[in-house]
Amino acid sequence: MVHHTDMKFICTFLFCFFVWIFSAHPVFAYDFFDDFNSGLNPQDWVVVRNWHWLNRNAPCTYMGLPTTWHTTAGELEMQISTGSCTSELLLNKERFQLSDSYIWEFDMTFVGSLNQDRNYLLFWKDEENWYDLKFLGNTIFLQRVVENHHSSLPSGSTTYPFQPDGKYHFRNEWNGTTGELRVYIDDQLVISTIEENPEITDVQVGFQASTGAITFSHVKFDNAHLHLTSALAPLDIPYYSQRDPNWSDEEYDSASDWAEHETTIEAWGCALTSAAMILQYHEIDELPDGTEITPSSLNTWLIAQPDGYVQSGNVNWLAITRLSALYHEDHPTVPTLEFSRDSFSKETVETNIQNQDPLIGQTGGHFVVIRGTTPEHELIHDPFDAANENSEDLTTPITSLRIFTPSFTDLSGILITADATVQGSFINTSENQHNNVELLQNDLSGEITESFSSFVLKPEESQYSYQLQAETDGIYEIVVYAYTSTGSVQVLKKDIVLQNGVATITINYEKNGISSVAQLETLSLPELFSFLYQIDELHASDAFDFLFRFSSLVSEELESETRARYLNALQSYLEQFTHEFSERGKRMVEEKIEGMR
Repeated sequence: MVHHTDMKFICTFLFCFFVWIFSAHPVFAYDFFDDFNSGLNPQDWVVVRNWHWLNRNAPCTYMGLPTTWHTTAGELEMQISTGSCTSELLLNKERFQLSDSYIWEFDMTFVGSLNQDRNYLLFWKDEENWYDLKFLGNTIFLQRVVENHHSSLPSGSTTYPFQPDGKYHFRNEWNGTTGELRVYIDDQLVISTIEENPEITDVQVGFQASTGAITFSHVKFDNAHLHLTSALAPLDIPYYSQRDPNWSDEEYDSASDWAEHETTIEAWGCALTSAAMILQYHEIDELPDGTEITPSSLNTWLIAQPDGYVQSGNVNWLAITRLSALYHEDHPTVPTLEFSRDSFSKETVETNIQNQDPLIGQTGGHFVVIRGTTPEHELIHDPFDAANENSEDLTTPITSLRIFTPSFTDLSGILITADATVQGSFINTSENQHNNVELLQNDLSGEITESFSSFVLKPEESQYSYQLQAETDGIYEIVVYAYTSTGSVQVLKKDIVLQNGVATITINYEKNGISSVAQLETLSLPELFSFLYQIDELHASDAFDFLFRFSSLVSEELESETRARYLNALQSYLEQFTHEFSERGKRMVEEKIEGMR
């Protein structure tokens, strides 16, 4: 039986789901590649013209016989040996608009003499409307034909040192937003021009072969690749600056504890400010107490959370997800934000922008919001410098992405953090894990902080083994953040003994319960005192000698009452030698004693 409250929840969920689905705006994207190794596929390619200008019923000929496009040894080929003849081979896919953007690239071989007509198509609508690139000798012409009227574009001609039988890689980049066309030959830019008022629509790309007064043409093409994206207006994302005087001088995280120089949002707040922009864009505009989300208020909220900042000032992106879940509780039509991380790729950026989802990009230790993309670069909001409007303005390239996807699904995860002297990874698990050295940059001084993190998203309930490594033996603190399916968090801190540079911990993960952490390899009390003395967490030799001998007695005594009496005595001796221990070393002994009771 479905109760009224259950039905109400189901209806609310379905309403939210469909609001989310139908408010998204996926946009056309297309990627095609053909190496012609399997011949010329008629489903992919179509010949639209193959005739003489003076007799359209007569096909082009080669050596007196009709000729057409064909493949030879895995290359597309066309040969013509009669004058005044033309033929086009089009990519037989959905037509697109000049408001769309593309990358159209291929290899082209100039077979034999350079004194031949050679061409390829940039855009084709019909016999009276097309753009092509024409070659004769070392000269290149960009030709525009609109309503059968031939014209050129500014800076549309140039020269290139072609060689007979030379094979060249052509890359044509068309930006439908700006009307810019760039042509590269073997990665060298040879033409850059602007088509301010494109006059044709519904176009395709393809290859062209023709002759005129010069009656011979022989050309080969290979590795044809079209990457097409529909016109994407930059996403309308509110801009925040970390240098805004309303908050620029506020302390960032607890930076006075770990920063060598400036401690302010202006210096360190790029990731924080980027997160505030992402939240505002997704209409998550208030904190749980009703305060408007700004870099200032978000900084205050993160500081107050058990998982807000991790290590030395790194924004915990899973805390941003948790904040979105808290907002969703009071605003059920607004989805939560599901976090993921990926290395930079053009395809990932395009997919997210097409889905109307901005991203956060990492460039060194600096973070920016990606709000759009073109074939040449990404369009950005740089929280440190508003004048930086695209990725080419940055001093270092974007190398990784932080992705926040609107979702009504599972927000569970495991995050492990440590300082940069430790690295680790999950072992014996098929979970998709991310292990990263985290960088955060002071945008004023250039100072960099480093830490290490590992995480898995949507893990199964299970016991996970995690191996840590360090160059130096010692005691290292790790922090495990266990997130439930609804995004709530349990924080587990653990001091780990690394001997011979390695240690293994186990994480008993409960998706909606209490998780726990333990070290797999444990030391006996005497071994622990020896280790602490070895790494100078126990300083004095007389204290070590006494505690080592006494703890050996405790370890050998198995009778419970006597054991308890010895442990109480050891605890008293530990207090007497407090000044000989580091705080961390004493804490580890106390935890060991408590575990033996």
